[in-house]
Amino acid sequence: MILFDTHCHLQDPAFDDVEAVISRSVEAGLVGMAVCGYDLPSSHRAVELASQYAAIHATAGIHPHDAEMVTDADLDAIRALALSGNLVGVGELGLDFYRDLSPRDRQIEVLDAQLAIANEAALPVCVHSRGAEDVIGGQLRRYAAASPLTAGGRHPGVMHCFGGTLEQAMAFIDL
Repeated sequence: MILFDTHCHLQDPAFDDVEAVISRSVEAGLVGMAVCGYDLPSSHRAVELASQYAAIHATAGIHPHDAEMVTDADLDAIRALALSGNLVGVGELGLDFYRDLSPRDRQIEVLDAQLAIANEAALPVCVHSRGAEDVIGGQLRRYAAASPLTAGGRHPGVMHCFGGTLEQAMAFIDL
């Protein structure tokens, strides 16, 4: 069995022993890890870690909790990272209507902008969905329908955080 961690935050300051964590993970059989950005600094740090360790792969994105503060410049920076060739995906992106730390309409705008970036860069997404499965389903269907990945027979992303029903999960799998 091949094991790959599709979502971790080794760039978090809580990891003061990143090299040891990576070493133990590889020794335990993990072939790789996607270090997911959740804001601009963490996205840049993910890219930095990926450049230092063969087992690390980077994504860049902005978490829905921070959507209210996102500027056009922030989205331009995510776009530049996505087009740089240094990423394996866009995210952590999504909707979080459980905590509602950013207005829902702004979360949807930032999600749509990042999905467009992912399609432009032909990258899969790492999705955070909490309490918003019905709404995010429409956004993800439009993304998947336009994704060059889907047209090529590849999966358009992973659901990292999901709190929905079995039926909703099956619908996401069918994307």
